[in-house]
Amino acid sequence: MRAVLPVLAQLQCAIDQVELPAEERALGPPAVGVEHVLRFQNALTGEALTPGEVGGLVPSLLGADYAPIAAAGELQTDPGRTRYRRAWALPPRGTYRVRVEGSGRYTGCERTFPAEGAPRRALVVSLVPRARDVVVRAVVSRGDGEATFPDGGYAGLELRPDAQAERDVVVHRGTCAGEGRASGRDWCVRFLAGEPGPTAFVVRAPGFGLARVTLDPNGAERTLLAEPRWEGHIHPNALLRVSAGFGVVNAEGLNLLAAIDAVAPSSVTGRTCPLANTCLRPVVHVGVGLTPYRRETELLGPGPTPTLDSTTSGVLGGFEVGAGLLVLPPGTGDRFRASVTVSGLLASRGDERDAARMNVLLSPATTVLGGVGEVLLGVRLFGGIALQTAARVLFVPVVGSRGRQFSYLGDASVSTQTSSLVHLSLQFGLGVEL
Repeated sequence: MRAVLPVLAQLQCAIDQVELPAEERALGPPAVGVEHVLRFQNALTGEALTPGEVGGLVPSLLGADYAPIAAAGELQTDPGRTRYRRAWALPPRGTYRVRVEGSGRYTGCERTFPAEGAPRRALVVSLVPRARDVVVRAVVSRGDGEATFPDGGYAGLELRPDAQAERDVVVHRGTCAGEGRASGRDWCVRFLAGEPGPTAFVVRAPGFGLARVTLDPNGAERTLLAEPRWEGHIHPNALLRVSAGFGVVNAEGLNLLAAIDAVAPSSVTGRTCPLANTCLRPVVHVGVGLTPYRRETELLGPGPTPTLDSTTSGVLGGFEVGAGLLVLPPGTGDRFRASVTVSGLLASRGDERDAARMNVLLSPATTVLGGVGEVLLGVRLFGGIALQTAARVLFVPVVGSRGRQFSYLGDASVSTQTSSLVHLSLQFGLGVEL
């Protein structure tokens, strides 16, 4: 039996005569006319059509002058309703045409055969799909990168034919087989033109507006891909950064910070935002750092008014965890970032001593609790590299002893009253967007 393969390159329909199966040959010639057994398959995939698809097809025979040839028997189908069997009263000589009218999902097909030949004939009809499954992949780009919508972003998305193609195309949500995947990612497109070609469509995404795509029903892909594209913001999944800076209030040397800021994506637009909008995203902040500080101590008494005494210093080695908000402003070409975070701080420090008075111990080494507020500004230089600058305020409500307690008996003892610390610094560093 001659193999019948789908015509993938041209995607043309085909009607091929094949050798009768053994069970058909055993039936012998029909009582009247020439019997045709038609089997149907998808020209794109080579798969047999389903009973529901076959039921929508109408086979007929025409003479050389396109006059209908009378049937010599009733139309019969096999138990699975995937094949047609019928006899026609063919002319004794010359040619005739086998025509299969198209359905809602497949275009029709026609081929000429010689009238002379076997009284029972088997035909394989390869039909080109009129309806094609389309998968939408929404892409947001910014020149040097791109991101796609999550599954939740397709619920409000719409695929429609261009105004010039409205009469030639029917579109509905879900797959052509009716599998119920109506999330907005899957669409069924029916090309109604006799010889459909590349067709323009528009895709609308809430907030992003319209994008144009072109779908070609003559492509060899089983499922067509529609990839609308918009320009927009793309925020990172996380920002890994290191920075160094100097204090401007209660400062003592260089402070260092290593941090990671994880950005929560939107359930609708993922890591993307429309370029003309202000993009706001929640941020989780985790960092470790070293903060040298210097603070004033006081002499308490005599009397109710304390007086400045001396200074002491230390280094806070801290671990901070917090949350905040990432802001991508509009009209910046997706270059600028800003974030505000507030974090809790767990830090340790060494001994605090009074260098002016024989290195007297003011506050022994301890662990302190506090908080950190940060305003971070960034400029994305290229790819995922960003230049960062930040203003940080560190507050520790109990950092150590307030100072010395005046005594008439000699050396003043360390006061039991405690002191807080406010440290303000400016930092500069580099970040890598992940």
